[in-house]
Amino acid sequence: MAVYGAPNVGFVLLGGRSLIGYLTDIQDSSEIVVEETTPLGQAYDSWASVGVVKSTCKLLGIYNSTDFVTAVEVATTQPLMYCLEGNTIGNEFTGIDGVKGTLLRNAVRDQLHRIEVDFKAETALDKGLIVADHAARNSSSSATTTVDNSASSSAGAVGYLGMSALARGGYTNAIVKIRHSTNGSSWSDLITFTAVTAAPASERVAVVGTINRYIQTTITWTGSGSSESATYAVGLARL
Repeated sequence: MAVYGAPNVGFVLLGGRSLIGYLTDIQDSSEIVVEETTPLGQAYDSWASVGVVKSTCKLLGIYNSTDFVTAVEVATTQPLMYCLEGNTIGNEFTGIDGVKGTLLRNAVRDQLHRIEVDFKAETALDKGLIVADHAARNSSSSATTTVDNSASSSAGAVGYLGMSALARGGYTNAIVKIRHSTNGSSWSDLITFTAVTAAPASERVAVVGTINRYIQTTITWTGSGSSESATYAVGLARL
């Protein structure tokens, strides 16, 4: 059985902005809401699910007035994605479409200031696989290493993109896609993320239907240019 520690955290992207350099803790949880249904005359408790799942994620770290604070002070929903087992294609990633709940700043004598932000999931806490590790890519980059799921699935999926840096080099935009295949050689587009013109940028996209066995990602550039570079990660959670 593998064990993991802080050095294995590969990336933390909130709205595409990389926060790994400021964080000290990540805490996530999912709660299935239940209600007691014990009737009169029964000697033991009985419970039933009410069909609601509450998911949260808490980020704790060193107070930084630029990257960290700028990211968490966004009032709208923004995708949060991170990996705890290493920045490697095929490893587990977690994604959440985070609605900020509470923001706490803590100043203590003889210590660096701390910040704590609590996110509530607008939909769910998604756990899947990294299909593009957090790395820089350009127009000469080939498709990423194929992820083999061993079999297809039929309940849809959720894809996450987090882009932390973009140098267009004259190109109009960069377009990241998730593709799937039944045999690992013939590919079709599964998710096409919105074209990115500036970073940080992020997106969460849900799709329905069959997700084929094999998954990979590609990046294409619109227009012409040179010295282009996009640093991003992509995760896919099958439902």
